[in-house]
Amino acid sequence: MALKDDPEKDFIQHYISEQRRVEQLIAEAEAKGVSHNYVKITKEDIMHQLVSFYFAGIDTTSHLLAFALYALA
Repeated sequence: MALKDDPEKDFIQHYISEQRRVEQLIAEAEAKGVSHNYVKITKEDIMHQLVSFYFAGIDTTSHLLAFALYALA
């Protein structure tokens, strides 16, 4: 399977290249002594966001299904 045919791998590759670009921009700005507003997202930050989305999705889905079953009954 080619990389362009797999959206998940394409997303991961894009994320990795974007992180490298941000790291390079941070290094260049710090070398010049220029202030910057670039922020590197850590794996821990991503994990916390995924956990939040996971629980938000479960809560929403369970309420929707419960209400739908109640309405059908």
